[in-house]
Amino acid sequence: MGENESERLLRLSEIYAAALDLFDGDQAGAREWLLSPVRLNNAQAIDYARTDIGAREVRDLIGGWRTEFSLDRSLSPSPA
Repeated sequence: MGENESERLLRLSEIYAAALDLFDGDQAGAREWLLSPVRLNNAQAIDYARTDIGAREVRDLIGGWRTEFSLDRSLSPSPA
C-alpha cells in the first residue's frame, strides 16, 4: 500500500470512528449517515471525506452536531 492510500485509509477510519461516536456506537446508524447525502453539497459524507479538506469539513459537521446534541441534552428538563 502506498503512502497516499495509507493516508486515505487512515482519514476514512477516523471519519468512521467519529461518526460511530456521534451515533453512540450504532454501526448501522453511522454507516447510513456516511452513505447519505449531507449538508456538504448534498454529497455522501464518505465521498466528501476522500480528500483531506473534505474530511476536515465532515469532522467539523460531526463536531457541530455533537455540540448541538450536547446543548439540547443540557437544556432538557430532567425527569422528576
